[in-house]
Amino acid sequence: MRIVLAGSSQQPNGIERYTDILHAALDGRGHDVLTFAPSQGSGRLSQKIQAGLNRGVGPFASATAWKDLAAAATLHRADLVHYTYPQYLAPWSGPPSVVSVWHSHLRPLRRARTSAERGERAVDGFLFGLSDRLAFRFADRLAAVSRPAARAASEVHDRVDFTAPFIPESMIVPSGQRRKRTAVVVAYRLDEPRKNIRLAVDAVAHAKVPGLELLMVGELGRLGSLPDFCRPVGPLSRSQVSEVLGESTCLLLPSLYEEFGYVGLEALAAGCHVVAAPLDGYAGMQSSGLQVVDRTIDGFATAIDRSTDDVGTVELPPECRERAAVDRLLRVYEAARNGPD
Repeated sequence: MRIVLAGSSQQPNGIERYTDILHAALDGRGHDVLTFAPSQGSGRLSQKIQAGLNRGVGPFASATAWKDLAAAATLHRADLVHYTYPQYLAPWSGPPSVVSVWHSHLRPLRRARTSAERGERAVDGFLFGLSDRLAFRFADRLAAVSRPAARAASEVHDRVDFTAPFIPESMIVPSGQRRKRTAVVVAYRLDEPRKNIRLAVDAVAHAKVPGLELLMVGELGRLGSLPDFCRPVGPLSRSQVSEVLGESTCLLLPSLYEEFGYVGLEALAAGCHVVAAPLDGYAGMQSSGLQVVDRTIDGFATAIDRSTDDVGTVELPPECRERAAVDRLLRVYEAARNGPD
């Protein structure tokens, strides 16, 4: 099958990470995969295409991206286009399309009540933007990254499937070995308000683990002064992040909302415990190394203490392993190509 992946190029994030991982997995299954990214911004996916590291059909000018993509998909005789990020999806006369639904598209109602007055539609505790609903309208199928997203998306589209993000088998390492007493936070920009990093700092300060450090991966920005137990290391490559996670006690995810929280899966694959706020991407997810706790200092501090005491096996959820996830997504592709049920 010849597949075009249309990804986001705005900044390094979970969506771009998913696009990279999916490209490699589909290519490994023998599919002919092309990658498209709008040329605006300086995201790594766009840079990789420009450098020729991925075989791409773009990047193209953002103002006419959907027209360029339609023409390119037709020119390259693509069987299907998968929008891993629904940018610039508009009336479409090209091959069948699948659109991923991420949590950045399902903004909490409390953050957008004024937007609701402009005609955006509240669904199951989320608010679909007008542009998102327009993109979803023209998709043949929606591929939601979590069960809550699938339920919400079902209100605006009648062909929705749950297709979890996944981690390559090559990244899954044995767990159970002794680790440094280190908690980790990872973000592109640590001062971004939605990352809620100050909660992680306060929780580590209240944890009972002696000598616990907080390793801070990413750009500090204007985060301000930090306690002595905080150790900023700046931005790291993906392989370096995986190495850090493999040596650490737990990853902290105190975010107010996330596209998914992909780094949490990477942590579980590396055998690192994850302490997460009630993010929808982790709702109903079953893993021996995952604790979903209230977004409070005490809740996070207690979970940090538990993860430090627990030397058991940390396992990646079955639906987030490569074989099962890719099998499921390929069934969605075939359903999109075969038309409405």
